[in-house]
Order: sequence, then structure tokens, then C-alpha cells
Amino acid sequence: MYQKPKIGITAPSSGKDFFWWSLAIAVWLQGGRPVLLSPLGKNSLDGLAGLMLSGGNDIDPRNYQIKPLPIGGREETRKGEKIKARKRPQPERDALEFALIREAINLDLPVLGVCRGLQVINVALGGTLHSDIGAFYSGQKIPRSAFPVKQITVRKDTPLFYVLGEGPMRVNALHSQGIDQLAPGLDAIACEDNGLVQAIWLSSANFFVGVQWHPELLWYQARQRKLFKTFLAAAKRKRPLQEQ
Repeated sequence: MYQKPKIGITAPSSGKDFFWWSLAIAVWLQGGRPVLLSPLGKNSLDGLAGLMLSGGNDIDPRNYQIKPLPIGGREETRKGEKIKARKRPQPERDALEFALIREAINLDLPVLGVCRGLQVINVALGGTLHSDIGAFYSGQKIPRSAFPVKQITVRKDTPLFYVLGEGPMRVNALHSQGIDQLAPGLDAIACEDNGLVQAIWLSSANFFVGVQWHPELLWYQARQRKLFKTFLAAAKRKRPLQEQ
């Protein structure tokens, strides 16, 4: 009898939040069964066919060697840039997701990181973040909307290009952090015109992608639905991303 692939989706200690439910619906629509992963609940990939890292609060700066700040405070970082803590970090969630990423790599399970999830992947594998992306916008207001609000370009020589289609793409933006130094083994496969990384790929893995936007909130766009369709196909068949 056919069984839907179980997809683990991370959430904070408080449990299923808006971002978890949004991804759960996207998984369900593509024939998967969402499973809650949280610091106070299931915390391993046993019995799962894939891992999704959902959006949420900022990553604790101590994980990428920046001195933590009081919420709303300002201080100099190691590079002399001013940063501000916008959302209270959740160290227990950070630790869980770092462990799940390592477990997924060992098991060669498909991974999709969304917004915070992209950042967690980068930090877990040894990269760093910009704690405040305001410098990328030259004093202009940082784009922030659940609707398409900025344009990105996907590299043509990457598998994600064949999933999302040709040409520039407008996406939403709900993040205050962004990738600074890429972790070893990761490739930047989509960027804004200002250079801010919008998607990453671990080429040595079966399917291991992070996107800075929220495709689950753009469900009305066919190319965004195809991203989830491709992820579920990898979970069902464990085929490399290049072959989808």
C-alpha cells in the first residue's frame, strides 16, 4: 500500500507556528505528510524521508562569532559594522537544527531551508551572517513583504535554474539577517542585484537547497509550487536534483 513520504518540518519550542503550518500545507499539497520537529518534541529524522527548515527568529550571533546584543541594542561587530538584534534568538532551536542538518547529510536525505532555514544551513556548515542587511540597501528601506517585493536572479548553470525557470524572478522578503561568508561546500545560486545571497546549494548532496524567500507564501505561482514538487520527488525517489 502506498504511504505518503513523511517530511520533518522544524518549529520553535512553542510548537507549530504560522511558518510551520504554511510549509505543512505545501508538503501536503504535493503528496507528503508533514511531521513536527521541535526542541520539546520529536528531534531526530528517524522514519522521515526529508527535512524542511522553516522560517522564524534570528539565529543566535554567538553561533557565527559575533558578540550577542540586547534586544534592540546596537554594538560593533568583529568587522566594525553596526548591528541590531531584531528578534530574540532561540539557542535550543539553533542546536536542534544544526544537529538535524548533520543527520540529514549523513543519511543523504533531501533538505530544503526557507528564510531562516537558509541561514541555519550556512552557519551549521561553517559560514557567517550579516546580522543587519540594511547596508545592502544604501539607506533605503529594507524590502519587507509577504508579497513579491524584490527581484533576484538564479544562476543559469545550477539545478535550481531548471526548477524555477528562466529569467529574473520577483520574491517576497521577511528577513533581517543574510549570508555573509558562505560555508565550505556551499554555492550561491541566486542573488539580488546588490549581491545579497538568495539561494544556496550543497552540490555534494542529493537535494540540499536553501532559499532566502518564502515560497510557501507564493503558492499561487507555478514556479514556486514546482520547488516543493521537486523536493517531494527527491524524498519519494531519492533522485539527484540534477535529474529531476
